[in-house]
Amino acid sequence: GGISTAVESGTPNTLIINSSTISSNDAGVSGIGNGGGIFNDNDSVTINFSTISGNDAANDGGGIFTRGVPNTNATLDVQNSAFFDNRAGVIDGIGNSEDGGDGGAISNDGDTVMLSNVTISRNSAATEGGGLYQGGTSSASMLVINVTLFSNTAQVGSNIFTDGAGPVQLGNTIVAEGQVSASCNDGSLITSFGHNLEGTDSCGFGSTPGDGDLVRALPRRRSLRPPRVRAARKPVAASTQRSRRRPLALR
Repeated sequence: GGISTAVESGTPNTLIINSSTISSNDAGVSGIGNGGGIFNDNDSVTINFSTISGNDAANDGGGIFTRGVPNTNATLDVQNSAFFDNRAGVIDGIGNSEDGGDGGAISNDGDTVMLSNVTISRNSAATEGGGLYQGGTSSASMLVINVTLFSNTAQVGSNIFTDGAGPVQLGNTIVAEGQVSASCNDGSLITSFGHNLEGTDSCGFGSTPGDGDLVRALPRRRSLRPPRVRAARKPVAASTQRSRRRPLALR
């Protein structure tokens, strides 16, 4: 892939990426490979004001594959950035669902992942989690705040897939127009911090809503234009990332 990290002497390294583009990289296009754009193995990675696009992985994590084990303090922290057109489960340009293909934008295997002011759009996975995938050990966790997940594709969980190994928490986030399958594979495994919007009702916001959640509602198309990376605005609880008022639920 594009960037790879690995723990040395048992102590996590720190990688900080600012104002960068990670694009058109391949991991294992002729065999086994994770992390088309970035492969993070038990290290601490921070990404800010960057674009990760057009990367392919033969197995998991088209944009980023991140892995952590308990007690290593490994993290992935992404802010003010965009993921689009990344693919997981691609070998020589052809979809591969036999040997993986999870997490078109990000695949999390036991790491602590934090996303804030991020757009994740048009990514795909051959099997699970076209946008985000979380699985593996109970040390995995994912905190998703002020994020737009839109028009990602997978056979299961087109925008978000979790196997329940660790918490997935969403707040002030848009989840809309999942392709091929429901946006979320199991809403009971997702915790709402409130003010989320979903185009259908697969992420659990309707059955166990947080404060201000909306289901079967669609954001304005202008708020879902191809992602541009720019400075984050001050969060407004009842607004989208771009400070436009959320629409009323569809009747």
